Amino acid sequence: MRKLLKNADFRKNFISRYSELSKSYFSLDYLIAKIDSFENVYKTLMPEQINRWGYPHSMEYWKVQVESLREFARQRPKYFEQHLNDYFEKYSNNQLPSQKTN
Repeated sequence: MRKLLKNADFRKNFISRYSELSKSYFSLDYLIAKIDSFENVYKTLMPEQINRWGYPHSMEYWKVQVESLREFARQRPKYFEQHLNDYFEKYSNNQLPSQKTN
């Protein structure tokens, strides 16, 4: 992988693909919708889970954990983009296009 990332054409394609994905599967709207979808599926099952296994210890705790997933999704793009920029800075001056976040 390191040798591939030293190749200018590969880096360009990698950055381009990241840019495309950041507008779809990695977008904040998409991730929040996925988290909301999973929350809606599991929220009716959580009371049984809590009663049977004792974990999480309450619905309130579970809701806090689901919200922490949303916060992670909100914060992740800037860290991911910075990490990639730092990495690619070693090999070229190509910077990733900024990802718009809500």
